[in-house]
Amino acid sequence: SIGWVLVCQAAPILDAGNVTSDVLAAARRDIEEAEEHCRWLEQHAADAPGTRLLRAKILVAEDDDFAGAHAQLLAAQRAAPDDKRVQEELKNVKVQLAKLEEERSREKVVKIRDSLKRARTESQEGAAREGAVLGLLRELDGTRVSWETVMDTRIGVELKQCQEGCGEEAKRLCLQILGRLKDESK
Repeated sequence: SIGWVLVCQAAPILDAGNVTSDVLAAARRDIEEAEEHCRWLEQHAADAPGTRLLRAKILVAEDDDFAGAHAQLLAAQRAAPDDKRVQEELKNVKVQLAKLEEERSREKVVKIRDSLKRARTESQEGAAREGAVLGLLRELDGTRVSWETVMDTRIGVELKQCQEGCGEEAKRLCLQILGRLKDESK
């Protein structure tokens, strides 16, 4: 469709950081026109794979909304499982979504690691310190973490410190988390 061509033409320009204001304005006009085309399609063929494919492409081009695009593409895939464009876009969006989730996970693990170190080393009363450490360990236990993030953030070193210097419940949680992380790395 014309909308697809326009958004495919504009997306790389919007992502590039070194374009002139005229080129950027032209790309935004292309996106606006693609958006109008998509709204028309949504009114007349909302569940058509091409409509959902176009909406997904616009979501990524305008806002880097990979989660929204993923939902649109999954719906398009259910309607047309053999559509090569849907499969290709779905693959690309999944890669970007995984990168985004990995980045968020890494940031969360760094925050937990630093907070664990503070909670473990600052002079608090035993029960307050133990409570702070346990809360952070439970938060970490509920976080999906890749082995790469484990290695990059060195969270395992902090877990070992907690295991050796905190109470029995913290020790048990540290062992549980370390075991899960090792199992998931295989």
